[in-house]
Amino acid sequence: MKKFIYSMQSILDIKKKLEDQEKTNYGIARAKEIEEEQKLSALCKRRDKYEEVLKGKVSGSLNVKEIIEAENAVEILKTYIKIQKIAVNKARDDVKFALSSLMRATAERKVQEKLREKAFNEYKSEYEKEERKQVDELVSFKYTSENKDD
Repeated sequence: MKKFIYSMQSILDIKKKLEDQEKTNYGIARAKEIEEEQKLSALCKRRDKYEEVLKGKVSGSLNVKEIIEAENAVEILKTYIKIQKIAVNKARDDVKFALSSLMRATAERKVQEKLREKAFNEYKSEYEKEERKQVDELVSFKYTSENKDD
């Protein structure tokens, strides 16, 4: 009997490649999210440090110029933090989108694998039928040839 050939193997291969590509995209998006969160954390630490400096300037000798500079630095960092929070949220949205794309690609691949499995089971069933038919023919041939000899 002929060898099993899945007629839509090329589609299954494409689905697997698309899933791998989506896994890569998800990994990249996740890494970008982590990077953006680390930047936000660094900015918050930096802001806290500047706020400590500002408190020190206010409680120490009153140098108005230094106090204003420290206040400006804190305000600038607060602005950077707002911008960075937006970047973090965008990165999170990208991760969610990449995850949904990955889940969709995985589902499509699984559908193709189920179809392949179903086709293979049908092939095995046909193969077994053919095999049984050949065995029956062989048995009936032997039976008739033995009966002719008698």
